[in-house]
Amino acid sequence: GRDAKQVAFVDQWVHFAEYEIGIYLSYMSRMLHHSDQLLEQENRSLRFLESFLASRLSGLFLIHGEISLADIVVATTILACRGHDAWCHCWCLYSLVFAHHAKVSPDTRLKEIFGEPGFVDEAV
Repeated sequence: GRDAKQVAFVDQWVHFAEYEIGIYLSYMSRMLHHSDQLLEQENRSLRFLESFLASRLSGLFLIHGEISLADIVVATTILACRGHDAWCHCWCLYSLVFAHHAKVSPDTRLKEIFGEPGFVDEAV
């Protein structure tokens, strides 16, 4: 962030990505894979992110009109979820979330981290 306010926003988005979206990837949540409460929490988090991205006038970046650490962390969390077949339904429900990932991942500075896109298209 460029100032204290933007740094605070970055911190909030990192926390959101780790504890609201990424919680699905935790050891405990894998054990509770079929928990309706856990899946509802995950969907609520994704709906929030989707609506926030829809409200952005500066495009699909979270903090300001360019990529920030917040964008990288959120996109990385989405990338980590791509192998889970439970995420297959998310393509149509959360198109802006995946558009955000698609906007962040081709950045030449990050290409080595993200590699080629490879989300699961349908459950196996």
